[in-house]
Formats: sequence, structure tokens, C-alpha cells
Amino acid sequence: MAFPSKHAVKAPGALVRAGVETSSDRVRELATDEMLTVEEVKWSSKGVARARISSPEQGWLSCKCVVGGEMLAGAVPAPAPKPAPKPPASKAKVPP
Repeated sequence: MAFPSKHAVKAPGALVRAGVETSSDRVRELATDEMLTVEEVKWSSKGVARARISSPEQGWLSCKCVVGGEMLAGAVPAPAPKPAPKPPASKAKVPP
């Protein structure tokens, strides 16, 4: 997918945040069907596909809040899953 790209906000609307992380400051709520311009897509540290927008406000929102968001999320490879923790070493004695 080529960026920038134009999209509409899905119902019930979308929350724009200052950074890619969902814990970043709130910027503005966008209304359903409001048009926006997506500049890039990245994955948050929690594995959520996020779109950086340049209009009507600058900030980040979840791709799932955008019409065509699944296609946007697919434009960037998902992060590799973290390896599972290794089980603790067994201290049991093995008979000879």
C-alpha cells in the first residue's frame, strides 16, 4: 500500500493519541465517517497496528478504527512473537 492514503473513520469513531503507544496523551476524538490521511503504519509494543495520521489532526490511532484498516495493518509486517520463557532447570537427581 502506498502512503499517504485517504480513509474514513469507522463507527463509533476513533481516538487520536500523541504517540504510537495506546498509553500516550489523548489528542482528539474523530467522528464516524470523518476523513483522514494515513502517513504510515507501525506496531505498538503491545502488538496493536497503529496508523499515523496528518489530517484532520496529527497523531496516531488504531487501524481497526479506519475503513480499510485490515489492509493498512497488512502493509507492515507484524513483529515477531517473543520467545516463550525457558522452564527452570530440574534439580532432580537422576539415579545411576
